[in-house]
Amino acid sequence: MTILGNLPDLIMMGPFFSKGHSEIVHGIIIGNLVSTPLLLGAGTLIGCYKNTMLKFDKIMGQNYAYLILFYLSIYFFSSYTNLTVLVFRFINIVFLLVYFCYLYYIFSIYPKILSKENESKDKSSNGSDVSIDIYNETECLKITKYFKLNILLQLFILVIASVIVFLISNVMESLVKNLPFSENFLSIIVLGFIGSVPEHAISINSFYKNDSNSGLNNAFGSNLMMLGGVLPIFTILGWIMNISFSVVTFLPIFILIFITYILVYCAISDGIAHSIEGIVLFALYILIARILF
Repeated sequence: MTILGNLPDLIMMGPFFSKGHSEIVHGIIIGNLVSTPLLLGAGTLIGCYKNTMLKFDKIMGQNYAYLILFYLSIYFFSSYTNLTVLVFRFINIVFLLVYFCYLYYIFSIYPKILSKENESKDKSSNGSDVSIDIYNETECLKITKYFKLNILLQLFILVIASVIVFLISNVMESLVKNLPFSENFLSIIVLGFIGSVPEHAISINSFYKNDSNSGLNNAFGSNLMMLGGVLPIFTILGWIMNISFSVVTFLPIFILIFITYILVYCAISDGIAHSIEGIVLFALYILIARILF
């Protein structure tokens, strides 16, 4: 789901990268980060509307927050110091290796931890062999149908968003000249939001169906893929193709993103996100958009 959801971003980045507009590529990556608090705020308000709490696996939530803050710290440090090109490339290689370690943890180690916890719960439940079969035939059919609908919805949104962002990428320079928007606003807010539409649509659908884990995994997985996978790959490609790949430096926004993700960590660290936290995240997103405008 995360890979499909990030395809519009990648389709946008390709033409800009080939034309040497590295600042726009970085803006889209930052826009992906900025739009996630907006999504989390929407999820908490949906929970408030349905009179339910946004509950999820707090261990995974903390892992996401730690990794994102790690990437942001190193990324922003490299943006505001006079690092050589060689050091910046080395940092991005480390980013990529850390991301691969994260993928190994998600797909290999974490499922084993969950299975051991489930086994211990089964053994401690009344000392009997009686267990509740939650994955009966009817439930499996519902899950399969829900998964297929999610795939179809994401593919449909992907096609529409991909066409829109590809058209925008071809007229980006004329848009910046003719519209009263700054280039940062257009790349971070507008293009970042459009590129995030597919995964956010699926996440909102998951939140509405009280499947908070799927919604958050999709959203934060997209952030980590951008910071840990896409950014290093574009940096390495620029190194190979001899394309200048500079870093966007806009200090007020970086500070706000740091504050926002610290609040995100506070919101997800206890496994429950409250409506007031969602309202604060909405307000921070509006503040970031206003500064960039």
